Amino acid sequence: MLGGRLISFLKRSPASPVSSPLKSGKEGESKGFGRKAVSFLLITVSGGVALSALDDLVIYYGCTSKAMEKAIKNQMLIDAIGEPIVRGPWYNASLAVAHKRQSVSCTFPVSGPQGTGIFQLKAVRNGE
Repeated sequence: MLGGRLISFLKRSPASPVSSPLKSGKEGESKGFGRKAVSFLLITVSGGVALSALDDLVIYYGCTSKAMEKAIKNQMLIDAIGEPIVRGPWYNASLAVAHKRQSVSCTFPVSGPQGTGIFQLKAVRNGE
């Protein structure tokens, strides 16, 4: 919906109070091409950023899910912060992917009825 509004906004040309007879047809065409090129570039960059953010979010949830599986089985952790152990918000976490997606480091907050903590996890993929 926002993309449609952006495109319709870019298609509208500013109304000039006095039209100049000196403008050639090619000058108008080049401005139209430039506007289309800029709008295409903006939409492409926005889409790339959105896909990158979505990819990071998927990696984050995969990483934290594995860590939470291990955490609910760790008696020392349960004694320290209590049960249930709840994952903190994604915006307080950090994520680093390295070596052509062969390793990931993830740090995220957790909380329980008796306290809070920070999980730090590093996972390395073997093979493939």
